[in-house]
Amino acid sequence: MNKNENILKEIFFDENNNWDRFVNIYRKSIRKIVLEEVEKFRLCGEKEAGFSLFACEMCGEIKIVPHRCKGRFCSVCATGYMQEWSMKTAENMYNMPHRHIMFTLPDGLWEIFLKRRELLKDLMDISVELLKDRFKKGAKVEVGMMVGLHTFGATMNFNPHVHILMTEGGLTNDGKMKHVGFIPYEMMRKRWQYKVIKMLRKKLSGRDKEKYKKEINKAYSNNDKGFVVYGPPN
Repeated sequence: MNKNENILKEIFFDENNNWDRFVNIYRKSIRKIVLEEVEKFRLCGEKEAGFSLFACEMCGEIKIVPHRCKGRFCSVCATGYMQEWSMKTAENMYNMPHRHIMFTLPDGLWEIFLKRRELLKDLMDISVELLKDRFKKGAKVEVGMMVGLHTFGATMNFNPHVHILMTEGGLTNDGKMKHVGFIPYEMMRKRWQYKVIKMLRKKLSGRDKEKYKKEINKAYSNNDKGFVVYGPPN
């Protein structure tokens, strides 16, 4: 590949066949969606995956434009969609202060969510429920939230945690905007811990329940202040 090619493609698909060699070794542990997205990326911008043909009626010049994959993994396609999404989202946000809050888990529980990925949605649901209930019951407002789930940390290890961008306040019952800046993080840490552990004990069964019983109990006993809920100072 020449210097103008996508650097990520060079890493994955150069003459050493890095990606194919990796798949041959770890195929059983790679999710189907990952294989599909990388294959779409492999053919992104290649004529073999389809193209549009443009011809000038005046001079007869012909131009071939290969189709893009529009995949989530593609460093070219995903960037454009992310920028478009960011602009549309900014247009729909309330004109009031927002706060970024992160709900985390102790590392002893990470493996559970790696093996049982369907439980990741429960993490998002629980964190949203905690914030909505707190503001509904305490400040009596309906807050606005954008929720995202990250499954990897800065070192690329599996580390599930929830990011929430939330309005500092929200709508009252009569439809007025009310600012509420204080968030009781210490109380929320204990509630977050309680609800996550309760969910795991309820949804794990059979071998999984027995296998992870010790780690779940340690997550409770070793975190007397609750699981970390991080946000800017009140």
